[in-house]
Amino acid sequence: MHECEPDAKTSRPPLGLIAATFTAFHADGSLNLAAIEGQAAALAGQGVRGVFVCGTTGESASLTTAERMAVAARWAEVLGPRPGQPPELIVHVG
Repeated sequence: MHECEPDAKTSRPPLGLIAATFTAFHADGSLNLAAIEGQAAALAGQGVRGVFVCGTTGESASLTTAERMAVAARWAEVLGPRPGQPPELIVHVG
């Protein structure tokens, strides 16, 4: 199984507030992946239960597949392997 595929043991409906995050960019248009740490900390500090990335502020149409994968991978890295612990990561893939 690919690390981003749902696992039947941990896949369940999310509970609580899910924040739709924006993707940060540098002035030159490149991804600002370093901003994700601050976003994650701020959201966790506000009691957000999950984050929904790459899908609600135009990313599905404006980012390349490689960029979307980089954003998702950075969020997964920042949040770490904590199944069931907030904030949980939800990645738009459609």
